[in-house]
Amino acid sequence: MTGQTTPEQIEKTTKCGVQAWAAQGIVGRGVLLDYWSYAKESYDVNSRHPISAKDLKACAMAQGTQFEYGDILIIRTGWIDTYNKMTQDERVKLTEVPAYSHTFVGVDQHPDVADFLHDNYFSVVASDSPAFEVWPQNKEWNHHVNLLPKWGVPIGELWDLERLAEVCQQRKQYAFFFASTPNNIKAANSHSLPTYENIPPVDGMPHGCAWGLWDKDDKADQVGTLNLLTPSNTLEARKEIQTGVSVSLNWPLERIEDPGHNRTKIKHRFLDLKPALVGHDDEICINTQTSSQWDGLRHWAHQDSGKYYNGLTHDEISGERPNLRNGIQEWSKRGGVVGRGVLLDYVAWAEKRGIEYSAASKHCISHLDLETIAEEEGLKLRVGDILMVRTGWIKWYNESTSDERVAGCKANHNYVGVEGTAESIKWLWDHHFSALVGDNMAFEAWPAEGPYSEHDLYPPMPHLFSDDQLGIHDNVLALWGTPLGELWDLEELADQCKKHGRWSFFVTSCPLNVAGGVASPPNALAIF
Repeated sequence: MTGQTTPEQIEKTTKCGVQAWAAQGIVGRGVLLDYWSYAKESYDVNSRHPISAKDLKACAMAQGTQFEYGDILIIRTGWIDTYNKMTQDERVKLTEVPAYSHTFVGVDQHPDVADFLHDNYFSVVASDSPAFEVWPQNKEWNHHVNLLPKWGVPIGELWDLERLAEVCQQRKQYAFFFASTPNNIKAANSHSLPTYENIPPVDGMPHGCAWGLWDKDDKADQVGTLNLLTPSNTLEARKEIQTGVSVSLNWPLERIEDPGHNRTKIKHRFLDLKPALVGHDDEICINTQTSSQWDGLRHWAHQDSGKYYNGLTHDEISGERPNLRNGIQEWSKRGGVVGRGVLLDYVAWAEKRGIEYSAASKHCISHLDLETIAEEEGLKLRVGDILMVRTGWIKWYNESTSDERVAGCKANHNYVGVEGTAESIKWLWDHHFSALVGDNMAFEAWPAEGPYSEHDLYPPMPHLFSDDQLGIHDNVLALWGTPLGELWDLEELADQCKKHGRWSFFVTSCPLNVAGGVASPPNALAIF
C-alpha cells in the first residue's frame, strides 16, 4: 500500500486500485528465468524450497540473460508444471492441507534476494507459484512487505509459464515484449468484476445491465452470478462445516393458506396402487411461487424493455416457438447452488434497538441497515456469498391468526423487505453476491408505491417506483442474472447462528431439474 494507505482505508478509497494500472496497462520488456529447467526439476515444488539470489543470478547467466532497467521479471519455479501433471486425487489432497501448513517453492525470503530485486530495478515481478516467495512466509522478513507496500512493485502469482518456457527454450532467447491489461476496477484487490459504476454499457438498456459479462465462446450465458460459485469457492465454503449441524431452509409447501396474486394452493393427491400391489404414488401440483422458492431467470423481465436476462424475449418463453434458454435446468447442469451462506438477521437487530414494525407492511430495510448488521455480526462479506436476509415475515405468518394471514397475503400485498433504492442496488452489486434470499414474499419491500388493485396485480414498473427508487426484481433477475430466493424458512437458521456464535455457514441447494423451468423449490440446507 504505497503512499501510506492504511488497511482501514482500503475499504473506503480507490487509492492504489488496479484501475490506475488499467489506464495505461503494463507494457515493457519481459524476462523469464526458467529456474525449473535450470535446476533440472530436482526438487519438490510443494516443499519449502528457497530460490536464492545466487540461484537467480546463476540461472540468468546460464540463459545468457542480462537485465535492463524496468524489466518485468518472471520466474518459472515448476509449480504449475507439477500441478498440471497431478491426478485429481493429488490435487484434492493439496486443498485439504490447512492454510497454515501450506508449503511451496519460491524465491528465498532473505535480504540478499531483496537486494537483487531492488538493485535490478524490476518494474514487476511474477512467477508460476502461489506466492512468488517461498511459503510459509518468514515473519521477520518477507518480500510481500517490501515489494507491495514499500516499493509499490506489483506481484504476479500463478502465471502459466509453460508455453512461454517452451518458446524461450526453442529460440534460446529469454527476453520478449510483454503487455498486460489489468481489469479497470476501482480499489480492486483480486477479483475481476466491475463495480456498479463501471459495468460496461449494453445498447438499448439502462446502466447496470450486466449482459454479456459471463458469455463464453460466443455463447450467451444462462446462469448469471451463479458463475461466481466456482470449485475453489466451494472448497473455501466447506471450511464453514465445523459441527455437522444441518438446518432445512424449506418452508412447508402447503403452509400458505391463500397465496394471493391468483396463484393456486398446492394440490396433493395420493394414488393407491392396490390391487396390483400394496403401495402408493402421489401427485403434487404446485405453483412454484407459493412457498420457499428460487425465482429463476425466466420469471421476471426488465419491465421497460420486456427482456429477460441476457436479452431473452417473452415470446421465447411462452410464444409460438419457445426455447429453453435461462431455464432452471441450467442450474442443475452446473451442479446446483453450493457455497457460503451469510445471514443478516434484521429481526434480532431491530429488536435490540426497539424498532417496531409489522412484517405485513411496507417496512423498508436500507443498505445501511444491512451493512451495520454485518459489522455487528462480525461478518466479512465475500465475493460469491449467498446473502440471506431475515425480515421476520415468516415469523409473523407463523404467529398470526388465519384471518390475519389471509389479509396479509391476499388483501394487503404489503410486505417488509430490502428497500428498492439506487443505493441498495449499488450495494448489492458491489458486494458481488452469487444469490439473494429472503424469508419474505419478494425479498424487496413491496410494493414500492401503493397497494395493487384487485385487477391489476403487476402494473408497469415506471408506475410502481418513484424517481429515486429502482425495482430490485428488475435489476437482480433481469439485468444481472442473480437468483432470488423468497419465502425461505430462516427461523431455525437464526437460532443456530446465535448458538454457534457465527452467521456464516455452508449452503447446498438442488433446484428441480425441469427443462425451461421458471422457478423451483430450493431444496436447501445450511450446514454448520
